[in-house]
Amino acid sequence: PGGVDYPKEQGITTLSRTAANQTVPTTWKIARGSVKLTPKEISGLIAVPNSLIKWSAPAVEGIIRRAFVMDLAVAQDQEYMTGSGGTGSVKGLLNDPRTTPNPATKSGWATNGNAFRATDVALIVALEESAPDREGGTAWVMTPNRWASITNFQADQGGSALGAFMFPVTRDQLSGLPSKVMQNVQVITSTIVPEDRTKGSGTALGVLVYGNFRKCVIGRLGAIELSMSTDFLYGSNQTAFRATAYDDMALLQEECFVVADQLL
Repeated sequence: PGGVDYPKEQGITTLSRTAANQTVPTTWKIARGSVKLTPKEISGLIAVPNSLIKWSAPAVEGIIRRAFVMDLAVAQDQEYMTGSGGTGSVKGLLNDPRTTPNPATKSGWATNGNAFRATDVALIVALEESAPDREGGTAWVMTPNRWASITNFQADQGGSALGAFMFPVTRDQLSGLPSKVMQNVQVITSTIVPEDRTKGSGTALGVLVYGNFRKCVIGRLGAIELSMSTDFLYGSNQTAFRATAYDDMALLQEECFVVADQLL
């Protein structure tokens, strides 16, 4: 299929005041463009011994179908984050050249990796709002380990590192336990966020993303197609189960996403 053209913003609409009964000036411009959402196939295949199907049906088929649905969703999300783009691949958020990269204060940036500091949080929020974005960010996205490090980071009080908590994380008033909220914006933790970045001799470095995910649009063609065949692996007495989906993703305003990369 040829795909769908989806409207996007490319800046602020230009407006000016006019006197009564005057013609609207031609300098008024709506800053708009479009992105192309093209169905891209993603699929997987599982071979199951017929003996297992025979003696455990319908349990095994139900397990396979649930696994396909969940794992396919994870694979799609992974590509939305890190996909290389091109004819058969989605261009992920981290590979879009117009997202705002490495915005944090340079005091924490080093040759072999970058330290994410509490002062970087407000700066990242300000950069996203200055995109400009009228709505503001909707989520932070990071690994569970990154979130644990942020919530547990305390000031080095008397060399004990047991001083006040440094990051602007929302905490329960009674228990003091952290909620998944930072700078009044929800935090989403996921293992699809890569931890394989490199800088200098530094390896296994991480990424943190903040942005307005209303500006991220996902297009899907139909639903997940689940099919099975006893012919494909007839000689080995197995049944093949196949799952296929068609989707694409695009950013409607790339500058509304801030990426802190190569983090220690």
